Amino acid sequence: MNTIALWGCLIPSIFLAYTDITRRTIYDIVTIPMIAGGLIYGAYSGSLSAFGGAFFGFAVSFLTAWITDGGIGGGDIKLLTALGAWLGFWDLVGIIIVSVFLAVLWDAFRQLKNGRLKYVVCNRITPKIRGAYFEYGLGIQGAMYKPDLAIEQQDSIPFGAFFIITAWILQIFQWGVL
Repeated sequence: MNTIALWGCLIPSIFLAYTDITRRTIYDIVTIPMIAGGLIYGAYSGSLSAFGGAFFGFAVSFLTAWITDGGIGGGDIKLLTALGAWLGFWDLVGIIIVSVFLAVLWDAFRQLKNGRLKYVVCNRITPKIRGAYFEYGLGIQGAMYKPDLAIEQQDSIPFGAFFIITAWILQIFQWGVL
């Protein structure tokens, strides 16, 4: 990765990680120019990986949001599209896999520390799995678990911050710093 990509993608992402952690918001004013800059830079440098990465980032995150009924937000979708445009398809695959693993692990530790792990597993995860089985496996309409959105927002995982942290770690390893 060169200096242009560092300034175009990773530096603005620090602000996005901060806002995602503190406010659970990823601002379009930052992500849309990141997407445009990544695609323009990819076209200028002749890299098809930028377009493939942007498409993959958008497709995977949009499908995840659609299937999970809002498991990730629109800011996460645009962030993954931007990271894909700047870093390419294969880097984005690694970022998604590692980020989701770290986010789930972090949330499990957070819930365990707060004494809520059993509650989350019994009252939130199990009903979702059971509802998905009844609705999609057996075809019983209306069986999906619909959570209380106020509680869900309070307990949400800032996935964007994990995507950004993983992107930074990946780039540091690729630069040979560590």
